[in-house]
Amino acid sequence: MNNSETIVKNYMNDDLIFMLPKKRNRLTEVLAYIADKIPAGELSETDINAQIQRVISFPDYVSVRRDLVDFAFFKRTDDGRVYEKIQQPK
Repeated sequence: MNNSETIVKNYMNDDLIFMLPKKRNRLTEVLAYIADKIPAGELSETDINAQIQRVISFPDYVSVRRDLVDFAFFKRTDDGRVYEKIQQPK
């Protein structure tokens, strides 16, 4: 298990993320995990919310969605209606 996997496992219970870490480097790893679980392509706000809720066990999917955009895992249109995954360098 690599360091990223270890960090993510520390925030999982029953295969779901139960909270977001406060430390930025850990938060980035957890958000990368969540983003990886969401399919590529254009998603409506409703669709991305549903995808996030499949991966987390806490109710604040809005903060997760915002962080996914703020940390450049997703981009959204100016009106906030369409989200699209940003390809991450390997």
